[in-house]
Amino acid sequence: ARERLAETAEQIRALQRQALRVRLRGLRNRTAEVSAARGALRAAVARIRELHPEREADLVRVRESLDRAALRRLDSQTLASIGVSIAHVEDKIVIAAAGADIDRLVDAMLDEVKDDDGGEEAQP
Repeated sequence: ARERLAETAEQIRALQRQALRVRLRGLRNRTAEVSAARGALRAAVARIRELHPEREADLVRVRESLDRAALRRLDSQTLASIGVSIAHVEDKIVIAAAGADIDRLVDAMLDEVKDDDGGEEAQP
C-alpha cells in the first residue's frame, strides 16, 4: 500500500512539474511579447518626437503616477504639505489624495475612460 501511495504521489508531483513548465513557458512568451510591444511603442514615440515635435502633444499621451515607495519614505509633515496621506489598511498602504485633488482625479479618470471607449467626438 505504501509503494502504491508513493507511486501515486510521485505521479502527481510529475504532473505538477509538467504543468509548471508549461505555465512558465507561456508566461515567458507573454513577457517577451509585452517587452517587444513596449519597445515598439517607445520607438514610435521617439520617432514622433524626432519627426513631428510640433504634434507631440496631440499624438503622445504621457501618464504620470506617484512613486509609492518614495512617498512611503516621506515624513507626515511633507506628505501633508503636498496634500497626500498614507493609511495603513490590512498590511496594504493606501495613498489618499486630499479634497479637491480627488475631484481632479475623478475627472481625469472619466476623461481617460471616455478616450478609451472612443466616446469623444472627432474634432474637424
